[in-house]
Amino acid sequence: MKMNLSEIKIPESFESSVPSLYKYEKCCRYYKETGNQDRYIVVDEKNVLVDGYIMYLSLIHISEPTRLGMIS
Repeated sequence: MKMNLSEIKIPESFESSVPSLYKYEKCCRYYKETGNQDRYIVVDEKNVLVDGYIMYLSLIHISEPTRLGMIS
């Protein structure tokens, strides 16, 4: 399923965390080189992020917030 990244709600627990710079750079590099995500962004039925925060941040950084991400 695809959805706009701007539709995803980020819980406080993710916003207050500090993601691994290594993982973030790895996600960005992979996406820039291949045009594909290396992991899914997982949301619940209310579009609240459950997993994939680093991929979400990478896509937001690389593209527009309206970019469609692969959502599980």
